[in-house]
Amino acid sequence: GVRLGVSPRGALGAVRAAKARAALLGRAFVTVDDVKELVVALWSHRMLLEDESESVEARLLEIREATPWQRR
Repeated sequence: GVRLGVSPRGALGAVRAAKARAALLGRAFVTVDDVKELVVALWSHRMLLEDESESVEARLLEIREATPWQRR
C-alpha cells in the first residue's frame, strides 16, 4: 500500500505543470492527457510505499491506468 501520498502542494504543482504542457503544445486549456502524461514524473518522488522494494513509478502507472478519467 501507499504509506505517504501526494500533498496538496504536489497536486497544485501538477496543475501548473499541466497548464505549462498545454501552453507548450499551443493550447489555452488542459486536457486529461496532459495530466496523465505528467503524473508519474511529477509524483514519483512524493510517494512512499509500504513495501520499499516495490517501484513507486510502477505503482503510479497502475493507479493511472486504473483511474476512470473523464473527458468533457
